[in-house]
Amino acid sequence: CRIDGSDQLVGPTEFEKRGGSKKKKWKNSIYVRFENGNDDSTGMTLGHHMIESGKDFDNDGRIRNKKVAVYRPSDGGFHIGTITKFLENSGEHRVEYDDGKAEELYLFLMDLKWEPEIVDEKTNGTDAMNEEAKEAEGEE
Repeated sequence: CRIDGSDQLVGPTEFEKRGGSKKKKWKNSIYVRFENGNDDSTGMTLGHHMIESGKDFDNDGRIRNKKVAVYRPSDGGFHIGTITKFLENSGEHRVEYDDGKAEELYLFLMDLKWEPEIVDEKTNGTDAMNEEAKEAEGEE
């Protein structure tokens, strides 16, 4: 969230706190303001905006049952899973990972790779390049 009159960005909890609220219900207490400076004429809350953004991203269910790799900054890697469900009340999607774990995410906010971009996490780019180089040497 951007503090009015400055370029300072803060998270939604801090933004709400600076506005004087102690409720910690930022999805319903923060209203969307677009980059062009116009207030949202519908009075859309951030939570409602996130639900609508999730619906748009869901594209009428076209991304469900698709393989996706979700980037995790904590370990610097992509984790491969399948999008199994859209949660209409929150705007999140459920991703069930190949390792058996699952979580709900705002996919429209995540760094993602889609099939066929996904490379099997057991094969890193260096090994694949080495294999290709060996095959090319054998052809000469």
